[in-house]
Amino acid sequence: MLSLLWGLPGCGKNDDAAKASDFFQQDQSLRDHYQNSTVDLDGEVVDESGNAIEGALVSALGVQSYTDQQGRFSLQNLARKNTLLTVDVAQFRQFQQPLHLQIVMAQQSLQLAPFTLTATNSSEARFLFAGDLSFARRFLDPLELTPTNEIPADNPQALIRSSDPLPGSRQALDYIRSTLVQADFPVVNFESPVTLNPQTPHATKNFVYFTLPESLPALREAGIDYVSLGNNHVYDYLAAGLQDTLDYLTQHGFQYSGAGATPEEAFMPYETEIKGTPISLISATSISGFHHADLYVATDCIGGDYDPCTPQGGAADLNDDVRVTATITTAQAEGNFVIAQLHSGTEYTWDPSNYAYNRMTMAAEAGADLVISHHPHVAQGFGYHDGALIFEGLGNFLFDQDRHDTMLGLMAQVDVRDQQIVRAQGIPIYLEGYRPRRISGDFANRFIRHLAEFSRGGAVSFPYQHSAWILAEGELYTKQTEQISHTITIGERGVGVVDLRHLIPSEASLARVSSVSSGLNIAVGRDILLYGDFEDYDIDDQSFELARWDVSGSSRFACMGGAYQGVQGLCMVRDAQNSGDTVSAFPNRIRVTGDAENRPNKNLSLFGYVRGENSGELRITVRYYASLGEETFGEEPAYYHAGGDFSWQPLLSDLTMPEDLPQYQDQPFLNPRALRLFLRKSPTEFGGGMAAFDELAVINWEALQLLSDELTLQTPHAQDFLRIEAAPGRYTLQLDYDTHLPE
Repeated sequence: MLSLLWGLPGCGKNDDAAKASDFFQQDQSLRDHYQNSTVDLDGEVVDESGNAIEGALVSALGVQSYTDQQGRFSLQNLARKNTLLTVDVAQFRQFQQPLHLQIVMAQQSLQLAPFTLTATNSSEARFLFAGDLSFARRFLDPLELTPTNEIPADNPQALIRSSDPLPGSRQALDYIRSTLVQADFPVVNFESPVTLNPQTPHATKNFVYFTLPESLPALREAGIDYVSLGNNHVYDYLAAGLQDTLDYLTQHGFQYSGAGATPEEAFMPYETEIKGTPISLISATSISGFHHADLYVATDCIGGDYDPCTPQGGAADLNDDVRVTATITTAQAEGNFVIAQLHSGTEYTWDPSNYAYNRMTMAAEAGADLVISHHPHVAQGFGYHDGALIFEGLGNFLFDQDRHDTMLGLMAQVDVRDQQIVRAQGIPIYLEGYRPRRISGDFANRFIRHLAEFSRGGAVSFPYQHSAWILAEGELYTKQTEQISHTITIGERGVGVVDLRHLIPSEASLARVSSVSSGLNIAVGRDILLYGDFEDYDIDDQSFELARWDVSGSSRFACMGGAYQGVQGLCMVRDAQNSGDTVSAFPNRIRVTGDAENRPNKNLSLFGYVRGENSGELRITVRYYASLGEETFGEEPAYYHAGGDFSWQPLLSDLTMPEDLPQYQDQPFLNPRALRLFLRKSPTEFGGGMAAFDELAVINWEALQLLSDELTLQTPHAQDFLRIEAAPGRYTLQLDYDTHLPE
């Protein structure tokens, strides 16, 4: 299923005298041809009762269309570039949807699912919650060379200049601002002190940082008037830094809750009225810093757990059951819609810790209507408890972490009318250069299925129109089940892999597997690499990006002529005149599932597709790392090909990550639980040569089980691979898959 191949006029396969640089020029010709082509969109716009809306203005990439009497529209000759489509019409809220338009040229038109608009209602408020935000640290000093008690000097490589922070701070929000301003009440977790005088850094805390005050107007311009402060960084610069933070927020017109000079101040909710709905916003953290002399939380030390200590300010202490419960109960008794914003849990986990979830349910039982959680820096699932909707973790929003697992986050969009949640969606985002942007296409759908898989408490969630739709148990939705037959050939190794990523739609999940054959052992697996299809899914000013991969230099690049599926793959070129290999590395450590919970799953395989044109030798090396720290644990050759001319072929290699070591029993993060990939291509013997990789995945497998009757899976989920172990031969599988749709 090649989308494009080198073969346009003047762009044929290299002869022996050709240079490797010719491949890049040929691919540029393909790209030019692609960019000169367009795609058409057709769709319809309806209200929540399914009635057509006439006269709605539909816009994308500068092209506009008004809906007709049947609510239909058509956008013609759109560039093949990812974008945000908007629908505007009087008496309805603006509608936004990501469009993945960087699609194969064989698709010349798209028929979109109907867009459902919600009526503008004087009594309906739209809230939008984003995760962890700061304008600190690497935004100002990319290499973090400045001492924590100094303001960094201006750095041309930094997004934000210390001498004039506002332009860079605005730029940090460029790709998400339109999403923020369409809400009635957008909120961020402001996880940073604000100061111009960083002279009092916490003496024993590992990570401290600050935001400069002139970054704050960028948030006001994005529609944000309130921030939550109940987190473990608001006290990074002790009492002086906390007071500066509160003063600067007030000077710039912000309201806040979750921190103060005393526990009473820290627990004081911010109360306001939005579209006729009285609300109370409560913010607190369970990350108290109890092992430090200077806590992160406000405490008066009377009957507390921190004796001896000095009374101090800080964040509201989520460990204080009495104050948490009393604050929520009082706000609920006053007739307010209560929103509890909780900062808790274990970092980098897909599920909330037991204690963090206990805090969420405690807030719900005390009377919170909506619980918004953060701190683990990765997005988690959704749930309901005692009628309260729980977002278990939003992950990062605008944050300077380089970890592979922190670059996908979530925004929580919640509509409230008459004190009741009437709609809830999760909006997925991707952080590139630490800056958020919307995502589209298969990437968004797979991420949402992952979140749905880790949801609980009666929540029903699924991908639709590139957002996570979140329903309470009993709310109506449709589950469509379809079946396909798939034949797999098991070779002499006795192992085969079924790649579901293009067998079933990306919004669908495998529900059942059955076969008339006996003796099949089967396992399901998930891709933990995430960025191995080399497609561009995010919505920004750039096209043909390769997320995360090192493609600096001219010998490795995103290529249209090297796509096995989709629009682009990764091409590597080297000719006979080169003296060494070219290497493309995945820069981040890929940590196995269960690492953060100290239950590492090291059952791994490398999978993908490769082809070559007069290629030199090809190798993929896997290097093993500790979860944290600098220690490495050797390398493993995962793939080798002698080169030459060969068409697309699958690659499959089982990986042997070293076992955990006894000496690290008390420091499990020092164990080998992460890996990196290095793709290497050698020079050719003569002329120019190219190799293309696509659809790479690092698969974490669940345990094998005998397929005695059928394997049934709870949907949705993000397990997109099947491993079949059996005697050599051909086997036919019946695959049922579920697609969820709103009513």
